[in-house]
Amino acid sequence: MQHAFPVVCDPDQISRKAFPIFNAYIIDKEGVLRTRVPGTLSARPSLSMILEELCKVEGVPAVKPRRHDDKKSLPQAQGASVNAEDVLTVQWMWSHDRIAAGDSFKLAFLPVLAQGFHVYAPEEKRMTAFKLELILPKGIEIKGALRYAQAQKLRDPFLEVDVLQYEGDVPMPAMIFQATEALPLGKCVLKAKLSYQACNDVLCYPPAQKVIEMPIQVVSKQTKRNQVAGWKNW
Repeated sequence: MQHAFPVVCDPDQISRKAFPIFNAYIIDKEGVLRTRVPGTLSARPSLSMILEELCKVEGVPAVKPRRHDDKKSLPQAQGASVNAEDVLTVQWMWSHDRIAAGDSFKLAFLPVLAQGFHVYAPEEKRMTAFKLELILPKGIEIKGALRYAQAQKLRDPFLEVDVLQYEGDVPMPAMIFQATEALPLGKCVLKAKLSYQACNDVLCYPPAQKVIEMPIQVVSKQTKRNQVAGWKNW
């Protein structure tokens, strides 16, 4: 099997042309692919990252680039060492410990990004934007439109434009649901599918999806239902 790799050499990152690749590949003199450094269409791996990976392949001490990289960068512990699946986590809480047919109840939903990372807000049409899709079981309906957290307008160091994005906690407004009379007794599971592309000032991971399952117990109307302790703190 043969692979074609575009060879791009721009150590000072002067060019702003977007190349349709997600990775930088390190190939030895014999043409053997030795390793790759993750990147994105708009955020190419920095020279320091490529040198570090090259030193690992050759088994020699890490070296620093000769020229100072004046672009904002993050320490290794806050950057590439964070696994792609760990960049975004979710905290959630139901307003009640159980529900019954006819009940109105709420969901607090809080996506959390690893330190130093950001995702692009839904309003940002130029990038792969953050999106939440709810997968509702039979008998559960959402009341009103899904609303997103307010985004920050910050400068993208690679695109050199202002973009709308989220950093840290992404507190979405509480979602209100209605349980219809068709809701069966037993365990009920709502799913939230998150689509996003996580980036920091050094690299971007490829677009990803994560599905969160949020179970709640359905009981008869005669069964007591309580508000969850701590709900008012959300």
